Amino acid sequence: MKKNKKGFVLAETIFVIGVLTVSLVMIYFAFSTVINNQKKRYYFNNPIYLYRTYYILNFLNDLGIKSYLDTQITNEKRIYGGVCLDETFFVDRDKEKKLCETVLGDGTLFFDSANVYFTAYDLSNALECIDSPGIAPCLSWPPLSTNFKSFIRTEYSDNKNTDYIYRILVEYRKKVDDKTYFYYASLGFN
Repeated sequence: MKKNKKGFVLAETIFVIGVLTVSLVMIYFAFSTVINNQKKRYYFNNPIYLYRTYYILNFLNDLGIKSYLDTQITNEKRIYGGVCLDETFFVDRDKEKKLCETVLGDGTLFFDSANVYFTAYDLSNALECIDSPGIAPCLSWPPLSTNFKSFIRTEYSDNKNTDYIYRILVEYRKKVDDKTYFYYASLGFN
């Protein structure tokens, strides 16, 4: 007597399809996470923008930003932005102030930077201000975008080098057709 195995083959096929479906869904979510992280890495500390940040930092170092930051960041300002707009940094130096506004302000020169900020190299205080912006030292902060806050969190997780005193954080704006893209770069310095 022959046994009918058609039902068993159907059950096996359904089981295999189910296992494959679950496996493919898991693989899809794993790869989408990797792709999203890669996109984030592209916008955070891209070598092109690190290079531009290096030139901005050299420009500001030539103008004497270090001694200026010694007073600004140690006075409980945990993040400091708007160097080009501060009159005390450019005392009797109108030419340098105009160049600073051109380079860092509206990007008419070549950097197209949106914002330049300085912090202490250790970002734990900056992270505290992101998580609870109502505390006293954080009230003087400029408004930060959500992506910029995410960038600061990413930089905090990479906070391994303790040789530096300050950190420059730059938010770059790049317009392509009707879209605006933001890139972020950070460098430590003494």
